[in-house]
Amino acid sequence: MQGKTKKSASLLCCHCGRSPTPKRQKHLSPAFESYLGGQFDKGTALHRSVQKHITDIEAEVAGLDQDIIHTEIHLRELRASRERAHEAARRHRTLTSRFYSLPIDVLIKIFMLFTHHCSTFDRALWTADKDEKQGPWLLAQVCSWWRAIANGTPMLWASMLIHGASPRPLIEMALERVGHAPINLAFAVSKGTPATELLLRKSSQFRDLFFAKDATDMLSLLGKPESLGTMPMLKRVTIMDAYVQDGHIFSYLEPFRDCTTLEYLVLQLTHKYHPDPVPPPNSKPSQYERFKLFKNLKRLSMLESFCPLILPHCRDLEGLIVFGCPSSHQALGRLPVPEKVITLPSLTLFHTYDDSKILSSLNCPSLTDLDTVGTVRDALEPFLRRSECPLQTLDIEHPFSCWSSSIPAFNDTLTSLALWPVSGSTTWRTHLAQDVVPHLVDGTFPNLKRLQIRGPYVRECANWDMFGRLVEKRCVRPTKMAPGAFIGHLHIAVDMVDAPPRFMQTMFSKREMASSLLVKKLASLKHQPGGPPSSLSAEWEPGNQRIIVKIEYNAGKEI
Repeated sequence: MQGKTKKSASLLCCHCGRSPTPKRQKHLSPAFESYLGGQFDKGTALHRSVQKHITDIEAEVAGLDQDIIHTEIHLRELRASRERAHEAARRHRTLTSRFYSLPIDVLIKIFMLFTHHCSTFDRALWTADKDEKQGPWLLAQVCSWWRAIANGTPMLWASMLIHGASPRPLIEMALERVGHAPINLAFAVSKGTPATELLLRKSSQFRDLFFAKDATDMLSLLGKPESLGTMPMLKRVTIMDAYVQDGHIFSYLEPFRDCTTLEYLVLQLTHKYHPDPVPPPNSKPSQYERFKLFKNLKRLSMLESFCPLILPHCRDLEGLIVFGCPSSHQALGRLPVPEKVITLPSLTLFHTYDDSKILSSLNCPSLTDLDTVGTVRDALEPFLRRSECPLQTLDIEHPFSCWSSSIPAFNDTLTSLALWPVSGSTTWRTHLAQDVVPHLVDGTFPNLKRLQIRGPYVRECANWDMFGRLVEKRCVRPTKMAPGAFIGHLHIAVDMVDAPPRFMQTMFSKREMASSLLVKKLASLKHQPGGPPSSLSAEWEPGNQRIIVKIEYNAGKEI
């Protein structure tokens, strides 16, 4: 189109609409370029023209400097405006976020998980402290929306860790937000404070009480007459370390004597402060029968020395955890307990000893889960044969000395087996190779679905071939044999700390156990007719000095 010319784009100010770089005259033409580098007569009339030309160029440079400064100022303003606009868009974009469409129950569960990760103990506890940087205090500082949810969720404020620096106003505020919800408390104070006395007024809402070390004064406060019988919601009590002073455990359970709702009692007393559990000579058994808290206990954790005093009063235990101590068998010897039939589906023994008498005092015909840590093999075999319990889960640190004689009691019911050797045991390797694994290869425990074996290294490759035969017989998906013979989860972890360097180089120089029968059998699982397992690995962990073999099938694929 004739008569019109295309306008060039220019930078305009977003506020005033003017160009930050105003139009200037065209740059001066290099009229004297031909004289540069040659002879020039300063006395001629041309000299004045050159001086004027230089003055014009310097004025042009000064004008360009002003334009640059003006442009930089506008550029900073544009960048600041851009940041404000971007931040406004980001803040308004949250209004359409899916977060605000989540149900309030889902948000509360997210908050509870967050509070759990900020906790000090194993439960969702927040610390009542001055900094207010934990748990619900931190959540409530995010935004007004989160603050409204946090303040309106009593469960977030119902779990508290109380120590000497806990201020009273902070606890008062938390108790207001708790409302009538059950309260979980952990006491880490050596004596009562105004804040703790304030909490005792809410004793009717106590659900879980945890007494850390040296919190004996709190037990005495709970033992006041006005506190007894005022904890109808109490479900769990945990007492740690040095709480026994007069030598008798029942005096420290006095605050909970009439708590018929108590289901879980943990008496985690250390050996150093371990009392003599034998009652005073002038005491009568009827004094212990008045403790109603034992009648409805579901789970109990305590030292072996306390078992003769407490177990006779328990009716419906579902789980028992016993911690052994060197002097426990002496106390049991001074206080003989007749054999008692106890309906107990779960039993855990920690660091008990071969001369332990707790198993000889129990007969649990309904025991299904047994977990032992320590050398209790001599007492364990008679207990299992006598009880004839239908074990389903067996987790044992040291296998039986007579493995085959103890199997018939639970051969058809066992579904999960874990074997953990005693550290430094030299008989474990021989026992594993000559007794345990051959029985498993031959079809012992036909309903076994889960097997874990952990132990020290085995020197001979024949022992690895033994594991290969175990995989071949029990882990390959069955086609003709009974479905019960199939192990869906196999976990073998063998420590290699004691292995000589030459052995390690031979086994792991090229590919981990590449020539071993175990790996060959693992490789064959990938091509079986039923399909490969969902998880299959045979790997060497150099950092942990351990070789781990894992085989696992999805439950839906098992025959």
